[in-house]
Amino acid sequence: MIGQMLGGPNYTTDPCPEIRENLAGLMTDGSEAGRRALQQQLDLDRRYCRR
Repeated sequence: MIGQMLGGPNYTTDPCPEIRENLAGLMTDGSEAGRRALQQQLDLDRRYCRR
């Protein structure tokens, strides 16, 4: 609650919503940099969001 007061209405310490949003945006990027970024986000998703 204090975090929302100081950080704004959508403030969260959970990285998963942002990671999932990044994954959705990278799914259609077929460039080499896009594939590397997608792999990085998948690794983050596995590490922090799959429990």
